[in-house]
Amino acid sequence: MACEPALDWQAEQEQAGVTIWRAEDSQQRTWIKAQTQAETPYWSLLNLLRDTANAPQWIDDVIQVVSLPGTDKYTDLVYTEFHAPWPFSDRKMSTQSTLRFFPGHQKMHIQVAQHPDFNDANHLVAMQDIEGCWSATQTSSTHTLITWAGTAKPGGILPDWLVRTTMKQSTMNTFKALKTQLAKKKYQEKPLAYPEVP
Repeated sequence: MACEPALDWQAEQEQAGVTIWRAEDSQQRTWIKAQTQAETPYWSLLNLLRDTANAPQWIDDVIQVVSLPGTDKYTDLVYTEFHAPWPFSDRKMSTQSTLRFFPGHQKMHIQVAQHPDFNDANHLVAMQDIEGCWSATQTSSTHTLITWAGTAKPGGILPDWLVRTTMKQSTMNTFKALKTQLAKKKYQEKPLAYPEVP
């Protein structure tokens, strides 16, 4: 089962073992997909994503990421702030992430969707139409295929060319840093906290 939508993906960039694709959906939204192989168990991606204090070390242009209590252990509510290119205002994003395992396949998906604003008092520009999915599939005893596909409108008034360029470069930078982070023992050695998943 694919995590990303079935679109006409066009390869845009390949660098340091990371490949970036771009596509447009029926609503004229721009989607970006990134994929890489990492020498790590598949659940280490979840450990990294939930270590929100470390997010500025690998998510490009992030100011802060704050995790809030979800409705159950498969749901995370996440508030994120991003730097925007000068002279534009910084952005914020409120999302709900839903975790799904595929028992017997060493695979997981994390579906990301927009959530009502968690912080409407700071007057940052709120991103809209947020949708995406992380996928981590163990491909061997040592390696995992990691994919992200997502779309979002930055809010406010930004030139389309700047949005496309920023999305592509930011995703590339993030995936390069992600590979470095996933090599750390603290993410690889922390066990999967879901005993029901074989």
